[in-house]
Amino acid sequence: MTFSEAVTEVLRYLDWNGTNAETMAKNWINMSRKHVASLYDFPFLLTKATTTTVSGVSVYNLPDDLLEPYIMFLTDSDGSNILLYPMSPKFIANLVNIPEPVDFTSDVPPYRIIFRGNYFEIYPAPPAGRTITLYYYKTPDELVNDDDTDYFLNTYSDVIIWGAAWRGAVYLDDQQKIAQFLPAYQEAIKQMIARENRKKADRRGFVRWKTWQDFDPATLKRMFGVIR
Repeated sequence: MTFSEAVTEVLRYLDWNGTNAETMAKNWINMSRKHVASLYDFPFLLTKATTTTVSGVSVYNLPDDLLEPYIMFLTDSDGSNILLYPMSPKFIANLVNIPEPVDFTSDVPPYRIIFRGNYFEIYPAPPAGRTITLYYYKTPDELVNDDDTDYFLNTYSDVIIWGAAWRGAVYLDDQQKIAQFLPAYQEAIKQMIARENRKKADRRGFVRWKTWQDFDPATLKRMFGVIR
């Protein structure tokens, strides 16, 4: 299904052709795509970004299209990857929780990261010239042109249409359509998740983002070639 075809379907569901109807429908479709992308760890949305450290700097921006962090590494003086573990604000405020031995003069101190909105902080600040690599799930690119399409419209057009139609019904304050479209949207999401789960080897009955916490350290090291 193309973007223009999806717009036509949404407006048909809403039975609405008011001012800016097409523009609003496009917005609702893109909003639904972003919402659906946040509900499951779709492999095609996994990507990476890198940045180079600056001496004395501990705060770095996250990618603009970040949806959910996956895993992060820092290179040591030999160019080998060090796994960076996230921590909470309470953790960073209580340094006694950093595993011993704590030797900030060594080349590889126990680096930790904390996510703060659209940026992250690494503690302690690493030396200059090191590479930080972030693997993350990205927000899907917005559809713009009439003939644009993507995995969601091609594979789960019903989910996107119901989601956009429900958002449109909320905008129009059509209580009857809201009551009709929301359950349909929720059911379509359940069916999508069930279908995606059947593609996975573990076939778990629930969905959440997979991060470094889902794997033991030895497995992570094999996956990403980490030496520490």
